[in-house]
Amino acid sequence: MDLEIAVTSATGARISREGGANRVELCSGLELGGLTPSNGLVTAVVEEGIDTHVLIRPRPGDFHYSADDVAQSCLEIASLGKIGISGIVIGALNQYGAVDIPSIRRLVDTAHSVDETMEITFHRAVDLAPDPANIVEELMPLGFTRVLTSGKSNRAVDGIPVIKELANTVGGRIQIMAGGGIRAQDIHPLLAEGRADAVHLSAKKLFEPGATGDVSLGSAAENPGSYYVTNERVVRDASLAVKQASTHSENSSPSALD
Repeated sequence: MDLEIAVTSATGARISREGGANRVELCSGLELGGLTPSNGLVTAVVEEGIDTHVLIRPRPGDFHYSADDVAQSCLEIASLGKIGISGIVIGALNQYGAVDIPSIRRLVDTAHSVDETMEITFHRAVDLAPDPANIVEELMPLGFTRVLTSGKSNRAVDGIPVIKELANTVGGRIQIMAGGGIRAQDIHPLLAEGRADAVHLSAKKLFEPGATGDVSLGSAAENPGSYYVTNERVVRDASLAVKQASTHSENSSPSALD
């Protein structure tokens, strides 16, 4: 059972590694839902020595992408894939809320042309689809490793029935990773009841350095000097919860001699 932390900096990656996370999902603009990070940031995080998966998202907003959006994403994958990342995180839907198969195939093929072992995660765009189970079925033959989902809920713990349904549908053929508003106390039910293979959380806290003056710099934030950082305590609490859930699962498994 894996723990993935969404981070926006090398410091966040270091905190995640030292706190017991298995990997990080790296992005920039976390307050916008996450955007593709720069080459320099990716290099700095890879050098921290933790399994690094990079979010490929060319803009904020919906996941119905134009040809230019997809072309840009392919260029980003080709460039970032050479830095030493372990995987990418992508998602694209058509106007009907189904998987945009042609765009997804281009993104996946680009990633595997750089590194045929690169892992591919489909992100929470799946939660916007009318039928997540059907989406997951479409993804499996395309080369995906896992799907990140909140079970169509704002908080993954409230989406346990859908997460369990997805886990039952895929039967281990693709990993189901729960993510969305997760707290440490949610992890055991997500893994035990929801049958998720992994959990994902941002473990973020808002850093507010104080007043930055009255001049607007184009930020919509109430305090334009504020930004998100990784919360070390949340990472450690989540890591401990994953270990406890894993131990409980092992102890609850039938003995081979039974």
